[in-house]
Amino acid sequence: IRVPRTFMSPMIFNSSSYNSKILLEVFRFFNKSVVIKENEGSFGMQVYLAEKEEDFFHIINKIIKENKRFIIQENIKSSFGRDIRVNINGDKVIGAMERTSLTDFRANISQGGIGKLTELSKEEEALALLAHKALGLDFSGVDLLFGENNEPILCEVNSNLNFLSFEKIWGRSFAREILLYIIGELKWEKAT
Repeated sequence: IRVPRTFMSPMIFNSSSYNSKILLEVFRFFNKSVVIKENEGSFGMQVYLAEKEEDFFHIINKIIKENKRFIIQENIKSSFGRDIRVNINGDKVIGAMERTSLTDFRANISQGGIGKLTELSKEEEALALLAHKALGLDFSGVDLLFGENNEPILCEVNSNLNFLSFEKIWGRSFAREILLYIIGELKWEKAT
């Protein structure tokens, strides 16, 4: 599964115990353009873009002072403000929406992005299902980025997804699809 190159934060016990030289090397390795993600977050609010060294360390220091873990990823510039959210239930893609933002590198609807239904390519659908199944999830929202040649890159898999924007665009209830799946699984378990 192709994902952005990623560096996990070193174990840090307090804000004075981290090695800034290592983090600077990571920043330079990723060509001075990185996405920093706190390990826990929602709606894109704990995701940051750093393209200058001072911004990079400002973000890192803020996260470390709050004793949070994080990852640093290469910035997939070809997907700036654009991604696809694939909604999966069981082993089936229910639908997908392309999300775009003209003002932010994040395409999240909650960050001002706009969504529209989209048809997935076979490659996009296969990648989303592979990531979903690899984590053993019953339902998920898989976010795909656009590579330089428009090839899909796995951004993340959301096991606790917000699907209200998708439902509004889709015109149907994804929550209902999830409940029907759960009921079907319970009936199957009862029968065995």
